[in-house]
Amino acid sequence: MSSEPGLFDSLRRASGTALSIFQSRLELATLELSLARRQVMLSAGLGLLALMLVVVGLVTLSVSVVLVLWDRAGVMALVGMGVIYLLGGVLLILKVKSQLASQPRLLQETNAELQRDASMLRGAPSDHH
Repeated sequence: MSSEPGLFDSLRRASGTALSIFQSRLELATLELSLARRQVMLSAGLGLLALMLVVVGLVTLSVSVVLVLWDRAGVMALVGMGVIYLLGGVLLILKVKSQLASQPRLLQETNAELQRDASMLRGAPSDHH
């Protein structure tokens, strides 16, 4: 029976260590999510403002071009600007898709730390220094 207090004490310490590791990983995940949220909000706000300014500028420019060319080639000016806007929109959509595909996965660092922890608990050699 004298080994039981030592066993329970070891289990209590191991549980405390595991809880501490879990807490630090949860804090890391919270930090990553907070940074991601801040970046998304900033990008969305700036993107909306930029979009609004571009739309106002394009409408103003389009009306100006049509008014100047209306007597000679007003309809062709409208068609030409429409084609240019569509091409520009398609190129921007492709660029956004490319950027989104190259973004790191959300919680990538937290996941890596949890995998290192699991390897360490299984007794596998760790590459973390």
